[in-house]
Amino acid sequence: MATKYYFCDGRNLTDAAAPVWQAAWLVGYNPGDADAEIRVTCFYEEDEPTAFAWDMPRHTSGNIALHELPADQVRPGPRFGCEIVTSVPMVMQVTTGYYGADDKRDFYTRAMHSVICADRLSQRHFYADGLILNNPGVRLKEPEWDFYLNPNDSPANVQLICEFGPGDAQSFGFTIPPRRLKAFFKDPVVRNNAVFGGRVESEVPIAAQQTRLIEEEDRITIRSCYSVMAFPGAL
Repeated sequence: MATKYYFCDGRNLTDAAAPVWQAAWLVGYNPGDADAEIRVTCFYEEDEPTAFAWDMPRHTSGNIALHELPADQVRPGPRFGCEIVTSVPMVMQVTTGYYGADDKRDFYTRAMHSVICADRLSQRHFYADGLILNNPGVRLKEPEWDFYLNPNDSPANVQLICEFGPGDAQSFGFTIPPRRLKAFFKDPVVRNNAVFGGRVESEVPIAAQQTRLIEEEDRITIRSCYSVMAFPGAL
C-alpha cells in the first residue's frame, strides 16, 4: 500500500442558484496498527492550490464532506483534483453525488460515482471504455470528460490518443501548467457514437481520470455517472 494518492475529478456545486448540485466526499480506510495523519492539497484549473489536514485512527474508516469545508481549504464551484499524503499506508476513495434541480437539498443522490484513488503518478495512462453517445433523435446522451492533474513544479505537455481500431485514431495535445488541473470535454472534438481506448502520454508524471455522465436531452437532471482513474503504467 502507498502513502500518496491522487484523484482528478472533484467539484462542489451547492449554491442555491446552481441548476444541478454536485458534492464530493473524501473517504479513507486505515487498516493498520498506527493512527494516520492525512494532508490533502487541492489543485484547480485557474486558482492557486489549497490544503487541509485530517486524521484517521487505526482500524477505522471515515469520510470528510469536502463541500462543507471552508473556501480556503476547498474552493466551491471550480473543478479540482487532489494529492493526498498519509503518514501510514491507507486506502483512499473519492465519492461524488449529483442532485437534480427538482430535488430537495438533502443530499439524496440522483447519481453518483465512487473511485479508488490512484497510488502513483505516471507518464503513461490508459482506459478502455471511451464512448460519447450523441445519436440524433435519441433522448439518452452520454457526454464524457478527461481530467488531468499536474502536481509538479514544471508544466506537463500531454497527448491524448483515442484509438478506434488499427490505423484509426484521433490525437489531441495540450499543456498543463505547474500545480494545475486540466478538464478536457471530449464531445465536440472526439468522434461520437464509437467505442475507443484512451492513451495519455505526458512528459512529466501526472494523474488521469475519465468521467462519463448519462443524461436526458430534455431534462437537466443527471441519470447516472461513470468514472475511473486511468491505469498508470508502461503497457
